[in-house]
Amino acid sequence: MTMPPARAYGLALVLLGAGGAGLLLAYGLTWAVVDVSLLPGSDAAVSTADVTGRELYPAAAASGWIALASVAGIVATRSWGRSVVAGIGLLAGLAGMAGAVAFAVAPPDGASRVSWLLAGLAGAVVAGAAAWTLARVRSWPVMGGRYERRAKARREISAWDAQDLGRDPTDDLVE
Repeated sequence: MTMPPARAYGLALVLLGAGGAGLLLAYGLTWAVVDVSLLPGSDAAVSTADVTGRELYPAAAASGWIALASVAGIVATRSWGRSVVAGIGLLAGLAGMAGAVAFAVAPPDGASRVSWLLAGLAGAVVAGAAAWTLARVRSWPVMGGRYERRAKARREISAWDAQDLGRDPTDDLVE
């Protein structure tokens, strides 16, 4: 059973938005707690510091904002523009996942938090929704024509309407 295009479109937008919000949340959480020496070479004066995912992987943390922006971009564009925006959203989701994978592969000392798992999951949601958008972009609805400006069919229009259409109302006076 296939999903109607309008419903699939809405679901993809919700998933992109939720994944983007999840990336912002996950990269803002503490990923590790580290001991920091207050005096170089001294083990006596030590303080602990929380390290967020945003501090560890700032480029991957920005992927949440890009995913949220892609929601607006998909709504506002059509055809090839929507495909470009979805492609950028796909790259953002992969970047969000890459930061989580990089952390999982080589965690720093004191890495006892599982916040990076949320980042990986949210990045996967964004990447999946963006890939789905790329695959189905041609069948999804676009903004209606009522939002686009149309020229009036009348031959004679008032000076005010001519200005609204970008015409100079004094063109007829100069010969």
